[in-house]
Amino acid sequence: MNLFYKSLINQAENKMAGYVVLLSYRYQNLCVKADATALMPVNIMIGGDPKNIEDVAKVGITDEYHLVIFPNQEDLQSFIIDGIFHSHPEFKLEVQSYKQNDEERHLLLYEMPEVDKNRRDALTEGVNSLHDECKLRLDEIHAENVASVSDLFKGNPDDLDAVKQELDRVHDDYVEKAKGVRDKKLEEIEEGYQRYLEAHPEEIGAGLQNEEHGEGYNVTQGMRMFDAE
Repeated sequence: MNLFYKSLINQAENKMAGYVVLLSYRYQNLCVKADATALMPVNIMIGGDPKNIEDVAKVGITDEYHLVIFPNQEDLQSFIIDGIFHSHPEFKLEVQSYKQNDEERHLLLYEMPEVDKNRRDALTEGVNSLHDECKLRLDEIHAENVASVSDLFKGNPDDLDAVKQELDRVHDDYVEKAKGVRDKKLEEIEEGYQRYLEAHPEEIGAGLQNEEHGEGYNVTQGMRMFDAE
């Protein structure tokens, strides 16, 4: 395959890669586990000027479900709280004090929200919806590329078949990548839900009781939703 053909394939691949990266980025803002990248959209407004979180604080992860923020200056604390709340009102905040050079300072400890049944259902719906949107864009790009090369190589059927096969391969590859990103996020949601049930065992009994009466949801099915693969 000559350089012109490769250029066409690379263009198709770059476009599709962009949508899969965007899908992954969107999922990072459907927060289940602590992920510092979820703070990327946060604007810290100081004197009317928006600042990124890294401009005003240091960010760390204490465990899978907690983010810790160390403001660079004490007087930035309220601005940081406002900025994070605007982007992630679901985060649970605890302000803690600590000593630094015999001076009392404060850190912001953010706990990721629990994944109860309602949140699991909402997150799952959002994850699937964003995946379907990404899959639609990949299909559209593929259809446009196939139509374009069909015009370019209509007098060269052998070359056309070769390019179409490569375009099909790229399309199938990124469809599979998008599916993998989706499945990983769904697993994360389910893990968060199981964590919630462990902390609230009464919810399991309530769910089973609803199931017996034909109401609510099937807890057992929810626990096993990833065992089929």
